[in-house]
Amino acid sequence: MTFNLFGFIISLMLAVGSVSYANENKGIMEIALCRSELQQRTSDNPKVMQMFDETVSLWHRCDREQKGQFKLAVLLKAVAFAAAKHEGGTRKDAAATPYIVHPIGVARSLWEEGGIRSVNVLVAALLHDTLEDTDTTPEEIESLFGKRVRKTVEELSNDPNLSRDENKQRQVDHAPTMTLNAQLVKLADRLYNIRDLRNPPPKWSQAQVRDYLGWGEKLLMVLKGTNSHLEELLEAEIKSQLQNIHD
Repeated sequence: MTFNLFGFIISLMLAVGSVSYANENKGIMEIALCRSELQQRTSDNPKVMQMFDETVSLWHRCDREQKGQFKLAVLLKAVAFAAAKHEGGTRKDAAATPYIVHPIGVARSLWEEGGIRSVNVLVAALLHDTLEDTDTTPEEIESLFGKRVRKTVEELSNDPNLSRDENKQRQVDHAPTMTLNAQLVKLADRLYNIRDLRNPPPKWSQAQVRDYLGWGEKLLMVLKGTNSHLEELLEAEIKSQLQNIHD
């Protein structure tokens, strides 16, 4: 698929009509440039590009409604940063989808299903795996996105000195004491990952899927009261998949 940057810009301009051309043109150009970079870093992966287009359209609509006061540029900067850091990384699905689809998906879930409009929370969602999985440093995040985002991402990162099972228990133990921003991202992150288990990684056994769902239940229990919409969706997803396993 060849991306026509000029054509994409024109289509966005036609979609927004005549509202605040200065702000609109700036926002449209920023979206198009971020999209182009994402396309290059993911070899134009259709799943990634669809997730990006659907998510950014939600943010762009909000930016229009707020007449350019919404921090769309910050979110796009976080998308580009995460895409660069996760370049070459893949999900565990059979298609080995570029990893960036996950943080964008988590941010979309927070926005669309959790009703979250805090830019700091959304940026933290986009960056939540960068400390753990890439060469990103806390100082780098702080310099680009501020102390609050840095703290949230640090809270969400596993301890490299612990085993996988120890980190799972640590997540459950620490979740109730995390900041609300981190708790929100954690809920959306787990919801995204458990939805992915509808088509589990090829090498995963049924026992591994059941174990992950069990940890999801534990995490959900200690995060009750964080965001009712995300909690209800996560609870329903876990129950549905456990029922399918038993059937």
